[in-house]
Formats: sequence, structure tokens, C-alpha cells
Amino acid sequence: GGVQLIDTATGELLDTLQLDQSIVTDIAISPKGSWLAVAHGETITLCPLKSQPAIAFDPDRTVMLTGDWDFAGSVAFSPDGQQLVSSGGDGAVRVWQMSGPKEPRVLQGHTGSVHSLALHPSGQWLATGSSTGIIRLWDLASGQTMRRLNGHRGVVQSLAFSHDGEVLASGGRDHDI
Repeated sequence: GGVQLIDTATGELLDTLQLDQSIVTDIAISPKGSWLAVAHGETITLCPLKSQPAIAFDPDRTVMLTGDWDFAGSVAFSPDGQQLVSSGGDGAVRVWQMSGPKEPRVLQGHTGSVHSLALHPSGQWLATGSSTGIIRLWDLASGQTMRRLNGHRGVVQSLAFSHDGEVLASGGRDHDI
């Protein structure tokens, strides 16, 4: 797998980051555009982005995050860019501090693998969707589940909060939204 940076104004390929042969399952760019997180295979790759003289990867400072999670599912940065949240095949959600992503805080609660996640625009809440059809709403500060939502009959593949945070949309492999 690999990741390409493309200039949206010109369509020009700016840079390519070569990864292992695994499938890229998700990509996130930090709010200030200084980091790229890539979920692929059993790894999350954190690669700094440099902006001078042009936007490009800085592979010499790349960090590889690994664990016992079977696969890396989704990644998202908090709105302030201070945290990276990741999901995976072991049912846990990990919250990494960008000031030094050594050991993450682990949120437990799902019984199946976690395929999707979305951060509330305020950064206060996190929604996660699992292979069992369950969506959990977490208080990100405490790590506690605030609400458990049923509704999908299979994998919750995608989650998104509205811009104002008033609505959470979910999409599943059961063809329901």
C-alpha cells in the first residue's frame, strides 16, 4: 500500500509514501496539516508533513504505532490536534497523545472489532462502531461510555457527526443509514 498527496487545484502528484503491501483502511490529516496518520494492516503510520518548499512527506521522522489489534481500522485527530484516536480488530479504541505517542489510553467496551470512529466537533465525545452493530458514545476525557446505541444488524462501517455536533450519522454493511 501507499499514500499519495495530490494538489487539489492542479491535480499534480506532490509526493508518495510507500508502505508495506497491506491495504490502507483509513487516513487522517491533523487539523494544522502537520501530521498524516495512516491505518494499514496491523500498523498505524504517523508521518510528519513538511510544507516548505512544497507539501511533502517527511519520512525521516515517521513513527510506526503497532499493537495486538489484528488490524488497524480507523484513525482520526482531535479537533485541537493533540490526540490521535485509532480503532482495530481487538475491540479496543486507543487514544494517543501527539506530544509523545508512547503508550495510548485504551477504551474497552466493544465485544467485536471496531471498524469506524468519529470525533464530535467539540472534541469532547467519540463515537465508535463495531462489527456487532453497536455504536458507543464515549466521553473522551473520562474514557467512559455515555451511551450504547443499537440499530445496525452488522458491521458499522462509517460514522460522522454533523458540523454542529447535533446529529450522528451511521452507515452499516446491513445497507441501513
